[in-house]
Amino acid sequence: MNATRGSNVLDLYFTTNPTLTMNIEIIPGISNHSAVVIKSDVKPMHNKPAPWKVYQYKEVDWEKIHDELNTLCKDFMEILPIEMSQKTSNHSMASS
Repeated sequence: MNATRGSNVLDLYFTTNPTLTMNIEIIPGISNHSAVVIKSDVKPMHNKPAPWKVYQYKEVDWEKIHDELNTLCKDFMEILPIEMSQKTSNHSMASS
């Protein structure tokens, strides 16, 4: 940061959109106070948003999803501690 009066910075530039700032220059001004010249773009640059994902539910293989969920459930039940697995099995049998 450059000083604008002696070794002090007296002029500050604040912006809520830094993409508008193209160039900042300190030039000699009146007496011992330098001037801050800011070149800004009048039109902000916007980042292009990522495209949205649109899921085609008509083309879903529901049978494959069902099979994958069953496999996941079986694998999960195998890694549970035995006590927890028995409680869960008893609960699922009671709710069937």
